[in-house]
Amino acid sequence: MKLPVVKKTKSGYSTDVDVLEKLKKEDPIIEQILEYRQLMKLNSTYVEGLKQYINPKTNRIHSFFHQTITATGRISSTEPNLQNIPTRFELGKRVRKVFRPEKRQNIPR
Repeated sequence: MKLPVVKKTKSGYSTDVDVLEKLKKEDPIIEQILEYRQLMKLNSTYVEGLKQYINPKTNRIHSFFHQTITATGRISSTEPNLQNIPTRFELGKRVRKVFRPEKRQNIPR
């Protein structure tokens, strides 16, 4: 494609995200490659990867939330870590939006 070389590796030319971001104005296909990589990452890591955490009794994902694990006292999520779902792109935000707490009935105290 006669694209400029941004970075070389031992085996040839680099096609990592940083390089493709720098080259995306050179050819429209590069933007499509970046989008494809993003979609594949979201699917393999967060859509397919989260299936193993679905509770068969509730058909929901139940993450664990901890306040004492972080040094700052922030709440952290584990098994699965839902905070790892990227929000830089709109599709990542949409994946995060599928996680909603169960609606509870009003219980008198």
